[in-house]
Amino acid sequence: MAGATGAVIVFDDGKSLKWRDKCEACGNVNSTVHVSSSPSPGSQVHHGMYRCERCGHSSQITIYG
Repeated sequence: MAGATGAVIVFDDGKSLKWRDKCEACGNVNSTVHVSSSPSPGSQVHHGMYRCERCGHSSQITIYG
């Protein structure tokens, strides 16, 4: 099972992963669902930055296995 900062995992079957961007400042969760392959255990994958449309804060998105 993957974990994340700056994101909320909505699906992880060990092969594919779906997540939504989350603002670390105000907690707002974007409605857009992103898809990628699941990271291997012990690894980290940086998926970019998310700028919150509610408060304007930028959060780094990191998914880890």
